[in-house]
Amino acid sequence: MEEMRLEAETEKPSEKGLTWRVVLTIIYAAIVFQPVAIWLEWVSGVVIALAIEYTVLLFASTLADFSGKPLSRQEAFLIYATTGTVVLESLFAKIFIYNYYKSRYSPAAHAFGLTEVIPNWFAPPAGVTTLLDPSWITPILLWVFFFGVLSKLADVSLGYMFHRVYLVEEKLPFPSQRVWAAACITVTEKAKMPKQLKVFTISAILGIVYGAILYGFPYVLGKSVLPIPWIDWTGTIQNFLPGATVGIATDLSFFTLGFIIPWAVTVSMLVGGIAVYIIGNYLAVSHQAFPWTSGMSLETVRWQSQQNVWASPMIGLSIAAGVVPLILGRKYILRAFKRSSSPKGVLEGKGAMPTWLPFALFVAATGGSVIISHILAPDFPVWAFIALALGWTLLANIISGRALGEAGLEFNVPYVREGTYLALGYQGVNAWFAPIYVGATGVGWIGGFAGATFTGTSKRDYIMAYILAVPLAYIVSFIAVQAFWSIAPIPSEAYPWTAADWPVRSLFDLLWIKNPFSILKTNWILISFIIGIMVALSCSIFKVPFVLIAFSLGMGGFIPLTFSIFIGGIVGQLLMRRWGKEWWDEYKAVIVAGIGLGEGVVVAISAAIMLIMKAMWISPI
Repeated sequence: MEEMRLEAETEKPSEKGLTWRVVLTIIYAAIVFQPVAIWLEWVSGVVIALAIEYTVLLFASTLADFSGKPLSRQEAFLIYATTGTVVLESLFAKIFIYNYYKSRYSPAAHAFGLTEVIPNWFAPPAGVTTLLDPSWITPILLWVFFFGVLSKLADVSLGYMFHRVYLVEEKLPFPSQRVWAAACITVTEKAKMPKQLKVFTISAILGIVYGAILYGFPYVLGKSVLPIPWIDWTGTIQNFLPGATVGIATDLSFFTLGFIIPWAVTVSMLVGGIAVYIIGNYLAVSHQAFPWTSGMSLETVRWQSQQNVWASPMIGLSIAAGVVPLILGRKYILRAFKRSSSPKGVLEGKGAMPTWLPFALFVAATGGSVIISHILAPDFPVWAFIALALGWTLLANIISGRALGEAGLEFNVPYVREGTYLALGYQGVNAWFAPIYVGATGVGWIGGFAGATFTGTSKRDYIMAYILAVPLAYIVSFIAVQAFWSIAPIPSEAYPWTAADWPVRSLFDLLWIKNPFSILKTNWILISFIIGIMVALSCSIFKVPFVLIAFSLGMGGFIPLTFSIFIGGIVGQLLMRRWGKEWWDEYKAVIVAGIGLGEGVVVAISAAIMLIMKAMWISPI
């Protein structure tokens, strides 16, 4: 895909993509697919955002072809990007209704005596059975303002700043975003690229066949051939390595990530996963460093080991992994700030804006979250809110942005907020629920701006499409949740995943408030940080192909995903040797995009069929 490479490197002027066809498609995706996505997640726990992105893109492209005016690559990218937004931004399904259950009805809230002390600005008091109840007004206004205004403003600002550093100046590969671009370009410009179309079509057929086996059979026929989302071999390996976890993800999307992620990154991730979840956990259990009993599932072992052993070392190594490249590549940062601060760069229409503007917007947005959080939780030190919102958030996006640019995966260092609260000895309640902006939440926009660059899409159009999609997603999710809640209580047997997952999830959320342990061990953070600095500098000096940020990804990720990516990497290396590096570099993103589209279409169709079947079962007629 030579076109994508050149556009990323030369910063060609972007083209307009926000047309009436894009607007109609966004509305269609919100109204038709968001209720399906909400219902499916509540029933089975499966999030089908990626599947819907590909399905809507293919549907819109086909209609445009029939009309005689094919979509442009810019229109395709906006459709692809915003379709995921309307699915993932289902605020009332993902935030409001779960927060209400967690606060007032979860077993953990009752056991910890929190049902009466969790503030009403977080969730209404018990007894509410509809979103139309007046007691929802304050929580809705607070959290819509936080998520819909403050967080989005900070996210976009961070995304713009760091896409300038990591993509425009440092030219990191952003492998996942190249797959987005490959899908949009191949679907819309088929006639210009017959060879790419052939490879894309064959890959899509493979994705359809595999998707039918993995998702179609269980969704439609109720019979599983392969477990979803992974095969868990933990029980087997625990017979001779107590505490170790092993598995492999069954979704092809993880496997094909190994095609596009650099080989050194893939190997470094595997080393990190093995070091922690196999060797490290075995040694930790041998020294009784975390509670373990035979028969624990992979998820439980991972949670226990991270809480008790690996969180602090992970924080130290992750900080080192983000800081060292910034020190070594400081020229890229300085160049990015200098260019985007130059009036000439703005006048040339290259999409740059003065550097102080996004940074000022970031400070304003995070400052707003600090002020609101301090008003709602005055018993918590305001300086700690500031340190988390401005200091840690900035560093977390530096770390995660590099991980996305190098490895194609987002990475958020876990438990920093919780560990900080515990380390400060906070005994109150309100700060645990305050709307403080913290974490690597802006990294999605770093990737989004990269995808816009690869497809030549105007960043202004991308932001405007997002501004259109988010309120629409909020409105549709309100209507959908209200409709589903009127059919049956949430959680209940009508929505089995909520009944199985929410009690456990709420336990993990509320457990911190009782301060049963302290995960933030300063000495381990410092030691890990020093070791990480030494390792990263040594690898840079001696040109050792070891990527510390990828090692941290392996530490913090699920071992089944890491193994699947590694196997995909091996297959990719074999295909490259068979067909040649030049051929592989040109077609690997097309292959991954085709497989993703094929599998995504099957998932979306199967989910729709299952929804219809379940709706017929729930109906009293």
